Amino acid sequence: MRVSLFGVISLEYQLWDREWACPCWARGRLAGAIIAGPQPTAKLEMRPDKAKVVDEVWDEQRIRSFLDKAPLAKGMDADFSALLHAYRSMRPNDFEIFIRWFREAGRNLEAENDRGETLLGIIAEHRLAQPFRAVLQAAGAKR
Repeated sequence: MRVSLFGVISLEYQLWDREWACPCWARGRLAGAIIAGPQPTAKLEMRPDKAKVVDEVWDEQRIRSFLDKAPLAKGMDADFSALLHAYRSMRPNDFEIFIRWFREAGRNLEAENDRGETLLGIIAEHRLAQPFRAVLQAAGAKR
């Protein structure tokens, strides 16, 4: 039997023998207790409306659209927001094209968030960000 909670987590019930004796203190149950009924096991599933996207197409128009994105949060520097959004969304090759257009538009690679951090400073510790760091440094980002 399967029960779904908002289409995200489903509980799969494995029907055990109707009754069996637990000879010891197992899984928090009293010794010698009779356990009957289904035993749930959690199983995560992907929502049906969220299909996995592989080899997504990033044409020029889509990359350029990131130059005009509204800031992610109220009061956030528009240049920092555009850089952060592009970093989170793009592959390194697409990010390189974006950064070239970003610089041609006269935008600031050294833009800071409200804590005074630049994108290069934030991703310095990210394990898989080396290609993005290389793109930013090649474009002139210092910190």
